[in-house]
Amino acid sequence: MTLARTPARFVLPLVTVLSLGGAAPALAQAAPAGGRVIGADAPVPTPAQVQGATAEAKRLSEGFVAVAERTSPSVVQIDITARDEKADALMRFFGRSGQGEPVARGTGSGVVFTADGAILTNNHVVEEALTINVRFRDGRYLPARLVGRDPATDLAVVKVDAGGLTPAKFADSDAARVGEWVVAIGSPFGLGYTVTAGVLSAKGRGGLGMNMIEDYLQTDASINPGNSGGPLCNLQGDVLGVNTMIVGKGQGIGFAVPSNIAQRVGQQLLKTGHVSRAWLGVAVQDVTPEIATAMHLTPGAGALVNNVSPDGPAFKANLRPGDVIETFEDREIPRT
Repeated sequence: MTLARTPARFVLPLVTVLSLGGAAPALAQAAPAGGRVIGADAPVPTPAQVQGATAEAKRLSEGFVAVAERTSPSVVQIDITARDEKADALMRFFGRSGQGEPVARGTGSGVVFTADGAILTNNHVVEEALTINVRFRDGRYLPARLVGRDPATDLAVVKVDAGGLTPAKFADSDAARVGEWVVAIGSPFGLGYTVTAGVLSAKGRGGLGMNMIEDYLQTDASINPGNSGGPLCNLQGDVLGVNTMIVGKGQGIGFAVPSNIAQRVGQQLLKTGHVSRAWLGVAVQDVTPEIATAMHLTPGAGALVNNVSPDGPAFKANLRPGDVIETFEDREIPRT
C-alpha cells in the first residue's frame, strides 16, 4: 500500500479528456425475435412518485449546499515557499551556488481555529516553509507565522494578524458513525474552496506507518494534493477531522485526523507552541484471532501488552508483557 501526503508542490495541471466522438457504446440491446426487453413491463412511476423522489434528492442537495455555505468562511488556502533542494543541488553541481536561493512553491489548506487569526493545518504543509501566506474566502491574502508543530499527529498552527474571523465548529469525532455523509473542503491543486462529498468509511485506522500517532478517520470523499489541512465535515457543517493523506495507488481512500485529537493538539500548540504527552512505557497490539486462540481470549477484545519499559510507569504499575488491557478509564477498548 502506497500512502501519500497531500500538499501540492511542483504540480502541473492534469486534464483527462473522455472522447465523446465516434461510436457510442451500446446502452441497451434489442430484444431477440419473439422475446422481450427485460424490464419493459415494469410499472411506470406516477408523476407524484417522480415528484417525491425529486424532492428527496433536492433536500439532500440542499444539505450539501448548506455545509459548503456554512463552512467555507472558515476554510483557507495556505501558500508556502520552501527551499528547492533538487534545483539547489543542480546549481551547486554547475558551480552556480550563491546566486540566489532556488525556491519551490506549495499549496495546502487550513481551518480557522480562533477568531483572532489562529489557523489549524497539517505539519507537512508548513514544516519546511520559508514563507507562509493565507488566502481567505473574502479575498484577503495575509502573511502568517508558525506558532507550533506536532509531527507526531502531523498537525500545526499558524497565525495571521486579523480579527473577526469565523472559527470552525468542531464535532465530536468519537460520536461519528461509519456510513454517514461527509464533505471535504479545501484547495486541491490550488483550486480554492473545492467541495467534495462521500461517506465516513471507517474509524480508528492505524498502522499506516506515516506518523507516530495514528487514529484516522477514513473517507471516500475526494481528497487530492492541496487538500491537506482542510476540514472533513458532517452534514451539520461541523469539522469531524483534518484531511491529511491518501492512498497513492488507490481511489476513494483518504484519511483525516479526528477532530477530538485535532482540537487538543491545536489548543496546546496555541498555548505553548508544542505538545506535551504522558509516557506510560508500554507497547500494545491487537488481539488477533491467532493470539486469541492461543490465549483463550475473544478476538479483538482489549489490547495485548507486548513490551514494557523497565522502571517505567507501566512497569511500576505491575503491567507485564502478555497482559491484556480490557478497559481504560472505565471504557472498553473497542475492537479494531
